[in-house]
Amino acid sequence: MLIAALALFLSRHLPVAGTSGLNSGSAPRYTAMALLVLGAIIAAGGFFREGEGFGRIAWRGIACILGGVLFFAFAIEPLGLVLTGIPLMLIAALASADFRLKEAVIFAALMTLFCVVLFRYGLAQAIPIWPKL
Repeated sequence: MLIAALALFLSRHLPVAGTSGLNSGSAPRYTAMALLVLGAIIAAGGFFREGEGFGRIAWRGIACILGGVLFFAFAIEPLGLVLTGIPLMLIAALASADFRLKEAVIFAALMTLFCVVLFRYGLAQAIPIWPKL
């Protein structure tokens, strides 16, 4: 719900509707509103149900996923998709207690290949594939 509130705050300056219908601010604002409403419904349901508490927090998973996202954010421009995608997948795979290096490397290579084909050729995005020299 906090992320939805932040998205609403950050998209407040974007136009939502204009003379031709929806504008650039429509999708972010409507998505944030839906996320906020769904979060409120889920939170309200949690207040009225009996059950176990949170238990242990999986810090390893949180750290690996967040670390992978941050690595991707800072490395995609200078390194390109190929040299960023494979380490990203390996960092994210470390979140699992069942991490197996051979399987993770194969998965990372195949997913990176899929992403290159999808974003560069399927969607024609101007995403860098290789490092800029």
